[in-house]
Amino acid sequence: MPERLILCAGPYIYEGFKTLDANPDYKPDYCAVLPPLPRELRDGRWQEIYLIHGIEHFYKWEAMELMAQVHEALSDGGILVMEQPNLTVVAEVMLGIREPMTENKELSGIMAIYGDPGYGNPWMCHRWGWTPDSLTSALLQCGFLPEKIKVCRAMSRPFAEGRDFRVEAKK
Repeated sequence: MPERLILCAGPYIYEGFKTLDANPDYKPDYCAVLPPLPRELRDGRWQEIYLIHGIEHFYKWEAMELMAQVHEALSDGGILVMEQPNLTVVAEVMLGIREPMTENKELSGIMAIYGDPGYGNPWMCHRWGWTPDSLTSALLQCGFLPEKIKVCRAMSRPFAEGRDFRVEAKK
């Protein structure tokens, strides 16, 4: 069975994955506030690490630290998969250049920038925005190679088709 890990898993359970979250109420396999990625997880054993709608919840310097530690945690050939809002698309929606892709315009615009205040939880707020180019550049700085980074269509949030993007970075 491959070693697979979901970071910032929240209440979601994924078959075949270990989970890490800061909230013990979700009963994750690993309970930790990121960064840092716990030292015991940075041993190069993970074939897949997912961070779906998570990287935007960190300040840029925290995100850089975390991505470098994920690179360390991946096995050779292992893959990091991230999905997040595309800040360029979000700005175009907010400026009226592009039509919202969600029923609630705020989900296509302001909430994609700042996160969801409805939770009353600072962990649900966004601290940095990304575009495909800026996230690719950050991954390169964290040790991933350009020929092993792929940007594609997001798959996890179909209600926001066109707003989000997916990055797959292999070690």
